[in-house]
Amino acid sequence: MLTALAVSAALMGGSSTAYASCDGSTTQTASGKTVRVGYVANNSLRLGTWVEMVKPRRVMNRRYFIVMDRGGPGFALDFWTPSCSWMNNWGRRHVTFKALGKRDLYRGKPTNGWRFKKTSRDARLVWKAT
Repeated sequence: MLTALAVSAALMGGSSTAYASCDGSTTQTASGKTVRVGYVANNSLRLGTWVEMVKPRRVMNRRYFIVMDRGGPGFALDFWTPSCSWMNNWGRRHVTFKALGKRDLYRGKPTNGWRFKKTSRDARLVWKAT
């Protein structure tokens, strides 16, 4: 089994699917929160872990997602979307991503000056002049 340090440093890949409320999926996540764009389901990472997309670089115009639900075998990611057409167009694809540790989120990674800004609706890297 990979340690937390090894998981946060390694690139992971797996199958990905999308789910939406129109396919009969529940709107409650395993963490107890209501689903929303930016949440993914994964069985291998702890709930609350942030993941950065590597390939494709962006999914639904986002690069960062938070694991808030369970589902899919291994390192599979399941993206939640409000759009049934987007869900059907996505189908099943291979994705590569990396889990971000606290050091990556809050200490100016990837370069000095960049900060990870987390709000109630979104999370993104923002530039702050030092």
